Amino acid sequence: PDRFLNRLNPYLRAGGRVMEYRYVRRSERHTGLYDRPLSGVPDDLPRMANLWIGRTFDRPTVLDARADLAGLTVEELNRLRPLYTFFTQPGPPD
Repeated sequence: PDRFLNRLNPYLRAGGRVMEYRYVRRSERHTGLYDRPLSGVPDDLPRMANLWIGRTFDRPTVLDARADLAGLTVEELNRLRPLYTFFTQPGPPD
């Protein structure tokens, strides 16, 4: 749990969110929204079937980025990299 939180909480502090998407009869339902740093792993987090970790940009941010929108996206992907590697690597090292 500590390894996960050490990677997740900095992302949440930077505006990221964690939620579960559930599709019910052609509509989306968002459950388990976490957008603030966590002191522990919530009970429902391990049971989430469609975990989404990410961030959305508001319209002014996208418009201000203009030609650098791709750069903004790459920066965001780099912020997510520690979480992706956590989920894809079998265990320590840290």
